[in-house]
Amino acid sequence: MPLSFIHTADLHLGRGLDHFPDNSLEIYEHLLKTIETTAIKNNIDFILFAGDIFNSLDVDISIKKRFLDLIKNLGKHNIEIFYACGNHDYFQNKFYKPFLNERNFNIFPEHWQSFERNEAVIHGYSFNKAAFKKKMLQDYTPATTDKTNIFCFHTNISEISSRHENYAPSSIQEFEKFPPNSFFGLGHIHQHNLIKEGKQTILYPGSPIPTRIIETGEKGFYLVKQNSDETFEKIFIKSGTEIAEITLDITGIEDFLEIDDIIKENMDKYTDGKNLETTIPAYLSFKITLTGKLSPELKKELVKNISENYFEREMEGVYVMDNTRSMTSPESIAEEKGLFEAMVKTYYNMEMDEVELDKNIAELLEYSGDFNFDKAKDDALLILYSMLKGDK
Repeated sequence: MPLSFIHTADLHLGRGLDHFPDNSLEIYEHLLKTIETTAIKNNIDFILFAGDIFNSLDVDISIKKRFLDLIKNLGKHNIEIFYACGNHDYFQNKFYKPFLNERNFNIFPEHWQSFERNEAVIHGYSFNKAAFKKKMLQDYTPATTDKTNIFCFHTNISEISSRHENYAPSSIQEFEKFPPNSFFGLGHIHQHNLIKEGKQTILYPGSPIPTRIIETGEKGFYLVKQNSDETFEKIFIKSGTEIAEITLDITGIEDFLEIDDIIKENMDKYTDGKNLETTIPAYLSFKITLTGKLSPELKKELVKNISENYFEREMEGVYVMDNTRSMTSPESIAEEKGLFEAMVKTYYNMEMDEVELDKNIAELLEYSGDFNFDKAKDDALLILYSMLKGDK
C-alpha cells in the first residue's frame, strides 16, 4: 500500500484570533476535527506536526484536551503522530507529558532522531528554547537507506522572504546533499510554499488558519501520497477558515455611508461567487482595502471612523484599511504660507526613526504588511490641515 500522510504546521493552538474574536476555540476544534476526519477517511500512515502547534506553553487546558483527544482518536486507527517542537511550543517535558503517555505520539528531541517504519524513515528534531539559532542541517547527514526519507522540523530558509524570526536557519543548498527520495515537511513560514517538488520535495504547508489579519487567502494542510515512481502527490485540504481580501477604489464617493454600502455589496458579491465555485468557508472574515482620492472632509471622516472601529462594530468579521489619498496635496497646503508652509516643511523632513511610537503600535507595525510611512504622514498632515481650516 502506498505511503500516505498529512503534513501540517503552525496551528498556534490557543492564540486569540482578533479577526474571529468570538470563535477562537470553536475554530481550533473545527480544524482538529478536519485533520482527524481526513486522516481516518484516507487511512493514512502518520501525521507530521512541524512545530508551533501550540502558541505557547501556557495555553488554556481546553485546547490541550482537544489535542489529546485527537491523538487518542487517531491511535484507535493505528495512525501515528510525529511532532517537532518550534519556537512557540519548544520542548518542555511537563507540558508534553499527557501526550507522551499515548503510544502513537512520537516527539523529536533537541537533536536529530530517526524513527524507522515499514515504508519510511522519519527524521526530525525539536527546539529546546524559543530563540533556537542552531544550524541543524549544516553538519547532519542521515544514514543511507532504501526507504523513503521523511523529514519533519521547524526552520527558516534564508532564501525565502518572510517576516518570521531567523530560527534554526538553513539554506536551499543544504537540502541538496540529502537523497532524492526525500520529503521535507517544514514549519515556521505561515504562507504555504512549495519550494521544490519531485522525488525530493521541500514544502511549507503554511498556517492552516489565519493567525494575523495579513494572512489572507485559502488556508489548510497537505494530504501527501507517494506515487510508484517515488514522487509525491500533494492534495491541499482547506481548513474552512479564511480571510478574504478585497480592494475597492472609492474615488468619487461623497458621503461616508456610501462607503458602508459599497463594502457590504462587495462582501455579498464575494460570497455569492464563492457559492457558485466552491463551498463558502465555515469561518470567513474580510480584509477590505480602500483606495482612491477623497475630498478632505470625507477623508477626515473616514480616518476618524476607522480609528473608532466603526466598521468592526457594524459588520461582523470585517477589517478595513485606508489607502485613500486626499484631493488636497501637501504642495497646495504650502501655498498658504505661514503656519501651513511650516507644517509642510516639517512633513517633508520627518523620518520614521525620529517618531517615538507607542509600544502596542510598534508591535502592530512589526507584523503589518501594509504600513506606508509616507502615506501616514500624508494622512496626518491633511487631517491637521482640515482641522485648522475648520477652526478658522
